[in-house]
Amino acid sequence: MAMDSDSLVRINHYPPSAAGDGDIKAASSVGFGEHSDPQILSVLRANDVDGLQVLLPDARGDHAWVQVPADPAAFFINVGDLLQALTNGRLVSIRHRVMASTTKPRLSAIYFAAPALHANILALPETVTANAPRRYRPFTWEEYKKTMYMLRLSHNRLDLFNVVADEGAEQE
Repeated sequence: MAMDSDSLVRINHYPPSAAGDGDIKAASSVGFGEHSDPQILSVLRANDVDGLQVLLPDARGDHAWVQVPADPAAFFINVGDLLQALTNGRLVSIRHRVMASTTKPRLSAIYFAAPALHANILALPETVTANAPRRYRPFTWEEYKKTMYMLRLSHNRLDLFNVVADEGAEQE
């Protein structure tokens, strides 16, 4: 039986940034802009060059970019947008970016696990309760992927699939 998935592997090479002298300028030092991964999950392996940053809430409730320490022996796992939808928001697809080093090239390989294009994505029944109503309407991976390519990288695409408030009465 053949597997019918839309998974892929991507290799990224980030040459040293032209920013130089440690001068951080977002326009010249961003290797890959702010985004969340749209698939189910991502498995990342990179060399020993820093660059991966995640957007986390700070003590004041604001958000700040936090550097993920480089570890060439580690695999980094990112929850994707589809897994967030499947878990009704219990697992969160974290926003991240890659900043280019000013001195060394960064190399990464990422496996993006994705279902077949026709796969239906909806919250698992166990995740939908009276206290946690369905957050996202059902959709297919193909519908989500088409929407993703029509928007900017930094757009929070999953927001477009939120359940409308008046549908709340119809939830399981």
